[in-house]
Amino acid sequence: MIQGKMIIGMGGALDLVHGEKNIVIMDHVSKDGSPKIKKECSLPLTGKGVVNKIIKERALTEVAARKLEVREVFEGYTIQDVIQSTEATLFVEKLIGWKEIFSIDQRWKYISL
Repeated sequence: MIQGKMIIGMGGALDLVHGEKNIVIMDHVSKDGSPKIKKECSLPLTGKGVVNKIIKERALTEVAARKLEVREVFEGYTIQDVIQSTEATLFVEKLIGWKEIFSIDQRWKYISL
């Protein structure tokens, strides 16, 4: 692999998408600070709808019913940090402590950038 160059092809990833539980561990943002969690994928897909969890340095997100549900925000970050660094819509109904975070405005059922 050549750093900074995109190589087209499936490689070994095709084998990984056939598991029952698929967990992705990744950085939340790219080196230039742009979000990696997008509304829509801009690259060729190896598998569609196969990821169950996304673990990043800022938060734990579960993929359920085609939506991204934030389960936990990690130490050193706030929910606002996670929202501002994510392009996709995030749902927070099941976020640990979400009632305390959003007790000022109970109408917030989800957050979208």
